[in-house]
Amino acid sequence: MTALLALMPAAAQAAPVNAAIARAEHSPALWATVNVCNTPRNPAVIGIRGQMPALGLRTSLSMEIQVDYWSSRDQRFEPDPGVAKRVTLGHARRGVHQAGWSFQFAPHAGLLSGTVTFTWKIAGRVVGRAVRPTTGGHGHVDGADPAGHSASACRIS
Repeated sequence: MTALLALMPAAAQAAPVNAAIARAEHSPALWATVNVCNTPRNPAVIGIRGQMPALGLRTSLSMEIQVDYWSSRDQRFEPDPGVAKRVTLGHARRGVHQAGWSFQFAPHAGLLSGTVTFTWKIAGRVVGRAVRPTTGGHGHVDGADPAGHSASACRIS
């Protein structure tokens, strides 16, 4: 398909890619969650995991995982400066793909959550981005501690 896309006019290339991105952005398979939260095995750790669908075209998949802290002054979550990690998932044509990162904090760090920016690239060019805050209740979350854990936020007290 990539060779075919290279031969097609730019406008013709854009339509199937844009349609695939729109499907991915609205897919229930696109999510972010807290999968580790201050457990005996992972004290003062928040793990944030995301899942993203492939587009049906050979695409490079990546995520920017950002930790957010609760601002009592502003009554909302704010990005924690410098607490982010870019994770590359490789190339894929089909399926859903998960990755995540665990962040160590000092005790009493407070209420934390996360935001994940999902990026799809074709031939090194960004063709789509989607942003999701962490939410709970997702099934089949890899690397969860305890097993099956999926939450919107984590308190490190």
